[in-house]
Amino acid sequence: MNKAIIIGRLGKEANFLNGGEQTACRFQLAVKETWKSKDNELNERTEWVNVAAFGPVAEQMKGVAKGALVFVQGSANTGSYKKEDEIRYYFEIRAKRLGILGEGEKQRYKEFDQNEMTLIGRLGQDPLTPREGITHFSLACNEYFKGEETTQWISVATFNGLSDNAAKILSKGRLVYVEGKVRTRKYDKEGQTRYATGVVAHKWRALDAKPKKQEMAEYPESASFDYADSDIPF
Repeated sequence: MNKAIIIGRLGKEANFLNGGEQTACRFQLAVKETWKSKDNELNERTEWVNVAAFGPVAEQMKGVAKGALVFVQGSANTGSYKKEDEIRYYFEIRAKRLGILGEGEKQRYKEFDQNEMTLIGRLGQDPLTPREGITHFSLACNEYFKGEETTQWISVATFNGLSDNAAKILSKGRLVYVEGKVRTRKYDKEGQTRYATGVVAHKWRALDAKPKKQEMAEYPESASFDYADSDIPF
């Protein structure tokens, strides 16, 4: 399983790509999140989520103005490309369905910014714990796109109690269910700003029995991923 539901405001008009066999576009949604600290202070942050759309789904974004409230249902799509002789990694939501919420719905959904990810996949390697209270792992999520099976490697970060349990219980090859949110972190690499995107889990559950060592060797290795440094949870 690899399912995303995002509701956010369009940062700027969608960028349409030319020359393909079908209409394609990319855009960013600003998803607001509010929470209270231990001192009962109200905090707010905005998460920018990259979205790609194709065919009739992409057509719906034509003429949609900056600031529009957009609903997207789809799945996480990851990969890499080469730029200036350096491998770059990307994370985006591939929209399978979207809708532009009208003025009446904007009022209804005023506080309904949404950022939800649900995943089921197998670990490509044992979890990594760069420092206390943070554990991350990579999930191989299989899905079908245009009639072909593909594997998306999704990086997942866990914190505090969830982190401790993940480090103790999970291992390469285990089948895991995850609920969480898309998160992007900015960091510096050799004097240049870089971004790492993955899923922060607020719930996870192992769905199988712990595999034997000989079985673990049969599972595919995790795809390459730039974890940046120990301060970046992806």
